[in-house]
Amino acid sequence: MPSAEQVIEKYIQAIGGKAAILSLKSLSREGKYEFSIHSTKVSAEITDVWRAPNKNYTEIKSSNGVLMQEAFDGRIGWEKSPSGYVEMSGQQLENKRQSSTNFVFADMADFKIIYPTIRLKGFDTINDKEVVVVEATPSAGKPDLFYFDKQTGLLTRFDYFAEGASQKGMMIPAQTYFEEYIEINGVMLPFLIREIEADRTSVIRFTSYPVKFNISVDDAKFEPPKDKGKNYADTQKQFEQGRGLLNDAGNEVALKNYDKALALCDQAVAVNPDNPNVYNYRGIVYSLKGQIDKAISDYSIAIKISPYNSILYFNRGTEYYKKSDYDSAIIDFTKAIEISPTTRNSYSSRCAAFFRKGKYDQALIDCSKAIELDVTKASLYNDRAVVYEKMGRKDLADADRKKYRELGGH
Repeated sequence: MPSAEQVIEKYIQAIGGKAAILSLKSLSREGKYEFSIHSTKVSAEITDVWRAPNKNYTEIKSSNGVLMQEAFDGRIGWEKSPSGYVEMSGQQLENKRQSSTNFVFADMADFKIIYPTIRLKGFDTINDKEVVVVEATPSAGKPDLFYFDKQTGLLTRFDYFAEGASQKGMMIPAQTYFEEYIEINGVMLPFLIREIEADRTSVIRFTSYPVKFNISVDDAKFEPPKDKGKNYADTQKQFEQGRGLLNDAGNEVALKNYDKALALCDQAVAVNPDNPNVYNYRGIVYSLKGQIDKAISDYSIAIKISPYNSILYFNRGTEYYKKSDYDSAIIDFTKAIEISPTTRNSYSSRCAAFFRKGKYDQALIDCSKAIELDVTKASLYNDRAVVYEKMGRKDLADADRKKYRELGGH
């Protein structure tokens, strides 16, 4: 059985060896970035700039502008997003210090600058390939696990603890997978990186080739920006105030006190005007009051702030459907499906819109997909039975109505 040191030495040789690693001074890569959590899915462009040994700058942007900037200048880690500017600390800073090496180490001494203590954990299997597992403990923070391909020696997975995005101070297990290695100036680097953290998933696929390397990168690229914009702590305080008001509004809605709920939503908008949730909830209240156009207006504002949330498109599509604007409803339900393709309600609602337009073939496809996603929902079989009847397929309609009754439908 190899020692942990021998496994790391094999990895260093696998990615190119000391001479090649030391000759790689900087690197700039561009590609595609996808992020998903719950009902939100973001597709964007990513630029990643690295300068040896441990300076890193990452920028993620979409057609709506820059979504996030993150960097480590060798000492300070920082992040800037629409939620504000924050300098990293604790486990987040330690994780950034580690990842900013790009896991490119010239020798064992280089590795132990970051991880003074290492030990062989054992063997495991990832995607039917045997891997060697090394536990590495940094100078600060929790131990990390490195999974190296037993045959090639390349790093395939990295396990660590990340600070929860919504619960500061709570440590959440996370994994990063490294795939599709490509040689750059004699050094093997992964061009597909998948990160999994609880219910959050991100995928980075670098597509720019040939890659820019050994280019001049000024220190200012990694240093905290002069224009820091909003303070993250202030933004979070506003967010919490807005959430408290929305909770109170929810209590009023439960009592059907819609006017009181609306007044609380107005306060939430005033306190936290950059939060799409406050407009979404006010839109819900407007909908309950029968004020469809105002609901659509609020959902549209929320979509402008957060264009990758499927719930917002679904809610607005529902209001368009109420207005008999089936074309607009179909557009919004389709967008909701593109973002969250496994949500049954979006298919069943688009089915209804297609049905209203007399497009029974398309309605049938959506009804069937909704059933595929939730085979125990009785009403879906009744909906499809209605479509089959319009298509003159009585036998299939009868079969669906029988299933509807078996599942408790009346």
